[in-house]
Amino acid sequence: MVRRAWEPDTLPDEARERFLEWIEPWAGLEGIDAAMRIEVTRLGRAEAMRRSRDPEGPPLLAFAEALPAFIGLEVAEDGHLWVRLPQTVEELMSGHPAQLRTDRWNVFDPEGRWLGTVETPPELEVRAFGDGWVAGIWRDALDVDYVRFHRLMAPP
Repeated sequence: MVRRAWEPDTLPDEARERFLEWIEPWAGLEGIDAAMRIEVTRLGRAEAMRRSRDPEGPPLLAFAEALPAFIGLEVAEDGHLWVRLPQTVEELMSGHPAQLRTDRWNVFDPEGRWLGTVETPPELEVRAFGDGWVAGIWRDALDVDYVRFHRLMAPP
């Protein structure tokens, strides 16, 4: 069991408005995480169909009142749990309206003890975790994939 003392960040109305402005023309799909692209496309199509039937009806897109406690969970080969943290409200409001994930991870040992927070390189798609390292895919300017390993280092 992993526990975290946490107070959810309440999302301001402006976050919902920014997201709706971004999703409306469908030009914003280029900047979204590949994992979210399919889901956002489905929601957009469903919303377009709903509007064609009932333009004044309530939207299909439901928004949470607060940011989630985490975005993803990964279990490393050594049994450590890596918990990807979401953006803060400030980060969300100043960045891409559909980009919730960060490169910050809380790491827990197999017994559930918090070991610390690790920040991975922003351009790295993390795919594997090990004892003292992370590995992932990095893309160059020509969109060519490279496998990269990074050692974990404690701050000075």
